[in-house]
Amino acid sequence: MNERMLAVLEAVAKDNDLLVDYVQRTAGDIEPLPPGPTLKTIGRGAHIVGDLLDGVAKAQAMQAVAAPFVWVSRVGSLLSGMVEAATPRSFAHLLSRHWLALLLIFEAFAVAGGIVLTAPTVVQFGLTALLLTALAGVGVWSVSRYIMGTKRWWLVPLLLVAIALAGLMALGVVELAHLGKAHSWIPIFGRVPARLAG
Repeated sequence: MNERMLAVLEAVAKDNDLLVDYVQRTAGDIEPLPPGPTLKTIGRGAHIVGDLLDGVAKAQAMQAVAAPFVWVSRVGSLLSGMVEAATPRSFAHLLSRHWLALLLIFEAFAVAGGIVLTAPTVVQFGLTALLLTALAGVGVWSVSRYIMGTKRWWLVPLLLVAIALAGLMALGVVELAHLGKAHSWIPIFGRVPARLAG
């Protein structure tokens, strides 16, 4: 260590406020971390920590403890893969867009073929796969917008969640109305059952 470094370290050691003042003066110059590499690192870290803790739990023969760590690892892998697919102008981004389009076309054909051939299981498979693929596409799109720095990247997922909740609520009202007509003992929409009215 040279003399200048020793002088700086002695000055910092003697004056407690010197280091704090320096950090407060220069804190405005610190730039936020870029979102793409940060998300990639978080995903990779979660995957590695999940694998590590899962391995420790299995080595100690604690299977009940190992189950959550497997999920931590899977979520980390999923996040890391989504960031890879969402990073603009990357090979994974181009490949995922291509495969997403092919999957959507295949699923649309599955739904149409199931309807034409009156095969409800094929229609159900096609609709489920179509929904999952659309959700994955919206997720990758949202992460991509976040990486690019778009301010309102969360509006589309929020709108989809609101539509899904409204659809579930409407389905619940329809089902309650159906049950109210079939079973007179269920009070529905202000109608009092006959046994309680009399």
